[in-house]
Amino acid sequence: MKYSRRRYAFVPALLSAALLVSAYPGAALADGETGVYLDGAQAESYDAALAAAAADPAEHTVTVYSDAETAVRNEFVTGNTVTIRNGDNKATVTQTGQNNISLLIASGQEPTVNLGKEELEATGEETALVFNAGANRSFMELNGGTVNLYNGTVITGGTAARGGGFDAKNNSVLNIYGGKITGGTATGTLGGGGVAVVGNATVNMYGGEITGNSSAESAGGGVSVAETNSEFHMYGGTVSGNDGYDVYVGRGNFYMSGTAYAGEVYLPSDKVINVEGEFDAEGPHAVIEPETYASGQTVAVYADGITPDASDFSLTNEEYSLTADGQSLKLTTELEEYIVASVTYGGETTEYSSLATAIANCPDGGIVTVLEDTQLASAGIRDKSIVITTGDNDVTVTKTPGSSGAMFTTLAKTAGGKTSAIEFRRGGGTLTLSGGGSVRYHSSCAVTARLRMP
Repeated sequence: MKYSRRRYAFVPALLSAALLVSAYPGAALADGETGVYLDGAQAESYDAALAAAAADPAEHTVTVYSDAETAVRNEFVTGNTVTIRNGDNKATVTQTGQNNISLLIASGQEPTVNLGKEELEATGEETALVFNAGANRSFMELNGGTVNLYNGTVITGGTAARGGGFDAKNNSVLNIYGGKITGGTATGTLGGGGVAVVGNATVNMYGGEITGNSSAESAGGGVSVAETNSEFHMYGGTVSGNDGYDVYVGRGNFYMSGTAYAGEVYLPSDKVINVEGEFDAEGPHAVIEPETYASGQTVAVYADGITPDASDFSLTNEEYSLTADGQSLKLTTELEEYIVASVTYGGETTEYSSLATAIANCPDGGIVTVLEDTQLASAGIRDKSIVITTGDNDVTVTKTPGSSGAMFTTLAKTAGGKTSAIEFRRGGGTLTLSGGGSVRYHSSCAVTARLRMP
């Protein structure tokens, strides 16, 4: 873990705080207060409060009691310790500038910026301070210093080539103790719809939630650990429900322990999940998708003194499992043969230990019979029509925990191919699909699917 050094320097006041803030003598802040306050005195605006705080190398608190707008790029410099926090009711700070980052720590600066209230145990929807970053830039760019995100804060919106929410780089430190990062989008190859970690930066996550973000290049809708020497340490909190992987490990390093849940994690062939401490709950703590599946490939390495446990993680490919080898978890295909499905075509029946494999191998016009309860991450059907049914027993197909997207998808036909169709047909027992996002149809399909439950 990296810790930033705080260097103090005199920063001349560019604007007199007296011109920006008007005090209200003897007015204790009551419930239902409106406006923006700097250290207990009402400011003319949100931007005025931040400008006054940034001009004075001391500790300042900006409290937002009602909706506000920002049209500039508010910067922090060495010596600043600024807290921006919510008041009694929900309030939104909206970035109205066409191409502005809402908050910026410039290169070479070492301030401390706190967002939210350290004392809160949860982020309440009715009292949260929401930062709406707009659609053109990241919410915050960190080129140094330390940012602490606490409960009571929601970061939403933000569209950038990388780091729609936070773009952490240049030896900066982002500590996520609480709050929520959602609705961010990364359009470039480095990803990080919620958070991008690049350039020797460190992100430590102890709590909070990163969800509902996206990466156009599937390079980490939630978090992208993009560049060499960048680090993402998860001690707690949840990263899940993001589009384009929850955590994408690029050239950086990813660490887990404690109560962390990382959702679907993409690992290049030369990268692993580093387990640096004991987990405090039962797994799986992440669903791993390696760049390639190969028996014997290492996907997790445990610190000395911690016993590897295959149940700590699951995989997107059901034909592989995890096995402990020293301080590592490795991929293996040595599965106990357990038949869960069969494919019938042309009068012949073939049995499979994986429903995904059965669907993939089922030819056009074939019948897939689900024989036992099983899990399924995803299965795509292209250029064929198939029937999915049951044997004599009631069976349930459950979506693999942590996997994203639909379980069953009809895909666009290839050139000269045919429109795909799935028919779910009751056999001797009842077929139940569980876990959400069960069926998705491609918009180009003229005939999408037939649901037949006689």
